Amino acid sequence: MLFPYFWLKPKFKSSFFPYLLYPISLVWMAFSVLNKIIILPYKSPVPIICVGNITVGGNGKTPTAIKLRSLLKELGYNPHILSRGYKASLKGPHFVNPTKDSFREVGDEALMMSMSGPTWISRNRRLGIKSAIASDADIIILDDGFQNNSIKKDFSILVIEASIGFGNGYLIPAGPLRENIKSGLNKANLIITLGEKSAQTDFANANRFIEKLPKIKGRLVPETTDYKLKDRSVIAFAGIAHPKKFKTTLETLGANIIIFKKFTNHKAFKINALENLIMIAEKKQAILVTTEKDFVRIPKHLQHNFQVIKVNLEIQTPNLLIEKLKTII
Repeated sequence: MLFPYFWLKPKFKSSFFPYLLYPISLVWMAFSVLNKIIILPYKSPVPIICVGNITVGGNGKTPTAIKLRSLLKELGYNPHILSRGYKASLKGPHFVNPTKDSFREVGDEALMMSMSGPTWISRNRRLGIKSAIASDADIIILDDGFQNNSIKKDFSILVIEASIGFGNGYLIPAGPLRENIKSGLNKANLIITLGEKSAQTDFANANRFIEKLPKIKGRLVPETTDYKLKDRSVIAFAGIAHPKKFKTTLETLGANIIIFKKFTNHKAFKINALENLIMIAEKKQAILVTTEKDFVRIPKHLQHNFQVIKVNLEIQTPNLLIEKLKTII
């Protein structure tokens, strides 16, 4: 499903949907509290750095985990990313091989992360950690593990997309929150807010209660070295939590978007839908463009028809992040 629009509205402008769904949110909260009480966390022999969020989807945690692995590698460590493998058919522990594995087997995010370094999937995080350590990992980056209470974290990074913030402030399904804002902030050793300057300013002004917490600003910067989009006719599509963000990126790059299609996040594309886009692009002499996460879900025999926009995390103060990490590694 796509990110429901009413999740983004402030409480005082919300439709009746959050109020209608609020009782279910209370059940979600009760299960979360029970989960914390009954689970005894596992302490890993190597440092565990958790990268996560407290809202559903589209926060930039995947590029953050990739950036973190790159920084740690530059420092001389051998960091491995451990993912649950969302929507993956394999339970793991499984070392992701980008040349052999499919997104159906390991999940689109894990497959994407494996293209730049060692990545594991495992529904049982404890077994995944042990497998990574057996393969010489000396630091584990726990992807999307903020609400996972089975693992003791040595350092937790909370990633927030500034344009989304905390949405309407309600828990799932009334809003996008996976947990109470206060409990989420209490677990964070560091907050990374992602977005352009205006979005960062708006978020900071609306959430002054987090001013005292350690924060770093960053933004996702597209790679466009292989081809130029300015004034090119483009047919674009995205099956991510916030497809509008991808459209805005393309507009910033000067692309002339003649068609923009939204697809369901994490879901396999129908072959006839992709072939239809290819046919339209040929007819209109346009180029087909999509995100990196969507690209890995396109069948290999069709991938040559599509250009992919990759993004890198650009951090304003990388030295501050490194200094924070050195306290635990």
